[in-house]
Amino acid sequence: MAGPSPPVTPGRKSKPVIGADVHPKLSIIIVSFNTRDVLRRCLDALRAAQLEPSYEVIVVDNGSKDGTPELVAREYSEVRLICNGHNVRFSKANNQAFAQARGEYLLLLNSDAFIGPGTLECLVAFLDAHPKAAIAGPRIVNADGTLQSQGNPLPTLWTMTASVLQLQKLPLPSSARRLLLPGFPGKGEQPAPAGWVSGCCLLLRSAIVGQIGGLCEALWFYGEEVELCFRAIRAGHEVWYVPAVSAIHLGGASIALADAKEFDSPRKRLANYTVLARATVGYRHAILVCIVALVATHLKYLVARLTGHSYSGRLGRSITWQTLVLRHLVRVSRKERRGQPPGHRMPVF
Repeated sequence: MAGPSPPVTPGRKSKPVIGADVHPKLSIIIVSFNTRDVLRRCLDALRAAQLEPSYEVIVVDNGSKDGTPELVAREYSEVRLICNGHNVRFSKANNQAFAQARGEYLLLLNSDAFIGPGTLECLVAFLDAHPKAAIAGPRIVNADGTLQSQGNPLPTLWTMTASVLQLQKLPLPSSARRLLLPGFPGKGEQPAPAGWVSGCCLLLRSAIVGQIGGLCEALWFYGEEVELCFRAIRAGHEVWYVPAVSAIHLGGASIALADAKEFDSPRKRLANYTVLARATVGYRHAILVCIVALVATHLKYLVARLTGHSYSGRLGRSITWQTLVLRHLVRVSRKERRGQPPGHRMPVF
């Protein structure tokens, strides 16, 4: 049985959640793995938002053992529920929902992300008004309101190097910033083109999925939105960051409840990074960026040691990890040149 309806804002008509409408404007897709409590907050936030566009909500449960499917079936009868017997991972679960979604637009929404007032209406209106834009994302903030994620540049050798060196923090004029740092957002609230936006709250046209494919199922858990936006831009579409609206993202809800070895082991992180590097900038550029990052981190480490800063230990761990990544990329790059398998599955779209 569905829970109680949220109060109607005076002077504003409450739009019911889509049920029998075959062609909603928006399909909201949420993947959950043992996140029952935060998923409840996420769904309640959608109810309370009283969205103006017609919409449907699809929850894909990845074999949760905490009663998530029962909660959705019992308290959110308007939600379309897809239950997997085991954890098929984030990309495949979203692709399952893509195949059943009926909306003109698809919203990827993490179960631990909560939309702000007017966020979805603004994003939908933006794509309506900008036919070349395929993907749009809002400003992502932490629970305390501090910035968590914004628009990011496309992963190229220059932008990745600029990011490592933190050139985006230089006080450059707007014209110089657009020329030298394409894809890096400014400090205002005007929409800006980006290379990629956070996948915790990402709106895209459903037609784009039919053209370029869904999420890359070879990616383990992170980087799916980067690779998707990369393909969209390569196909001639645009990605936009819309900072005037926001979504709260707690971050890591599924990881926190899972076996760390299963999701975030160094081996899995290396395999994931390898797939992402090959699918976007390529091994050679990724290796060059790792070298730049190592040099920059070594310099920061030396300065931290000389000045007695406490974060030198964290920088030391970063050097260890960057060295591991560099060696791994060199190894798989050599294997590829010799025609040998690189040691990971190739992207599946």
